[in-house]
Amino acid sequence: MIREYELKQVLRFFRCGDTVLEIGAGAGWQAHALSRHGLKVIAIDIPDSRYATHRIWPVLEYDGHVIPLANASIDAIFSSNVLEHIQDITGFQNEMLRVLKPGGIAVHILPSASWRLWTIIAFYINRFRQIPRPQQLKGWKKTNGAFSSFLRRAMFILPHGAHGSAIGELSLFRRKRWLRLFADSGWEQITSHPNGLFYSGYHLCGDALSLKMRQQLSVVLGSSCWIYVMHKPGCSI
Repeated sequence: MIREYELKQVLRFFRCGDTVLEIGAGAGWQAHALSRHGLKVIAIDIPDSRYATHRIWPVLEYDGHVIPLANASIDAIFSSNVLEHIQDITGFQNEMLRVLKPGGIAVHILPSASWRLWTIIAFYINRFRQIPRPQQLKGWKKTNGAFSSFLRRAMFILPHGAHGSAIGELSLFRRKRWLRLFADSGWEQITSHPNGLFYSGYHLCGDALSLKMRQQLSVVLGSSCWIYVMHKPGCSI
């Protein structure tokens, strides 16, 4: 439901017949959805993707560094919650610019600082729910290290992306930070706007929140993602 809503927002930036490269395609669900709108989609992902065994669309595996396409060979690039996981994020900007035609566009959906904040909160709420009951605790104490292991997992939250810590991502996921990175890499901005939905990690509310309710909550609690649209300098394709 959430991904469909986001895709509807980005479709207007593509033209029917465009060759679109999706980076980090996972199972290929979004690639398949884009193809139904008249786009020619090339999907790539790394071999050890956790979605590799659930693919519904042909996904080309690559090393995560060099895009296996020729220079200036595609019209557009799309990614959804992917760039924050790339270690050499600056170098990868150059690789995307290489395969994109002059004037071609890149559309990226990226988590916001708001998403990071509420996901940290959701993490601790989720861990609180998992606190063992007294009768369970007695059994855990008899198991060497089991309870101390639980405490370590309960207190330490891992980062979502490839850079910094979970707390550090409150700064890394800021809109200004992404815009600065894109500008420094040579992209020219077309637009950037929030996706207008509230959600967090750990599926705290599951399906209890409707799409309309998530839209309303985003006004107060912040949108969980921003959509960035840039183009490669040069003549229009």
